[in-house]
Amino acid sequence: SSMDFGIILEEFDHSGHGDFTLDELILRTKTSSPKVSLTYDGISYLREVSADIDCALKMNLTTMKFEFDENNVNLNDFELGFSGWLEMAEDFYDMDIKLASKDTKFKSLLSMVPGIYSPDFGAIETDGTIGFSARIFDKYSEQSLPGFDVNLDVNNAFFKYPDLPGRVSNIDVHTNIQRAPGEDLDNLIINLKKAHAEWADNFIDAKLQLSQPISDPKFSSALNSFIDFASLQKVIPMEEEESYSGLLQTDIVVNGLMSDVLEERYTEVNASGNASLSQMIIKTSAVPYSVEVNDAVLLFNPQNISLDKLAAKLGQSDLTA
Repeated sequence: SSMDFGIILEEFDHSGHGDFTLDELILRTKTSSPKVSLTYDGISYLREVSADIDCALKMNLTTMKFEFDENNVNLNDFELGFSGWLEMAEDFYDMDIKLASKDTKFKSLLSMVPGIYSPDFGAIETDGTIGFSARIFDKYSEQSLPGFDVNLDVNNAFFKYPDLPGRVSNIDVHTNIQRAPGEDLDNLIINLKKAHAEWADNFIDAKLQLSQPISDPKFSSALNSFIDFASLQKVIPMEEEESYSGLLQTDIVVNGLMSDVLEERYTEVNASGNASLSQMIIKTSAVPYSVEVNDAVLLFNPQNISLDKLAAKLGQSDLTA
């Protein structure tokens, strides 16, 4: 099988030194690139990120065990330290590798958001703290995959562009993604405990818990929001041909098991609330025509999710449903 994986490095520079005549040595390397892009399975995880990596790798060429020490990764303004070890046996890899953010300022994480990091990034006003940690451990083989534990916390953060009147504030994110090692992929747990942000009279408040994704996905989710798209130009720089307008309101709760949905046991699913979008017009350089939604309403209840109305326009084409 093949993976949909791609990486692009521009102006890539790598150097290192170590005495490979020894059975055990320390290899010290420096790697840098002003633009690193990484995609996996159609998702862009890094987009033109500036990267600098300093690595000290203790190598035992007899046992094929590699230990990481005094290692730093800088992605834009986001600095990570990593440590641990990797052992390569004939039919499996064993490992225990840990990563953690070294800078607790929210601004360092903000620099990773596509489109925000630029030569004048230093002028952006921010505050707030972050915590990021990740661990990948145990064996990788034909019968087993490593376990992992990823944590991200953002506390009471905000950011403001100096030339714009508004700020995005009260940013709080608390999430954990984990799975135990082994061949069973069903033990993956995603827990987005909170994701919240506000600007002007707008807000987004969301949470999601997902478990047993292979056998029978169990989910608990909620989305409460009010967004006046015209207000985005007050907090995020826009290109000259770019504009947004319209109102989005959501108040949705959906909890249950996917098997209950597929087998129409709707009374076992807790679904309630509604989502409405009105007078939305989007114009961007990425799309040669405007996207307009005059009115759209989704209603959620245990029996069904119903599209109550839809009146939209794509360029010159009208759409009703």
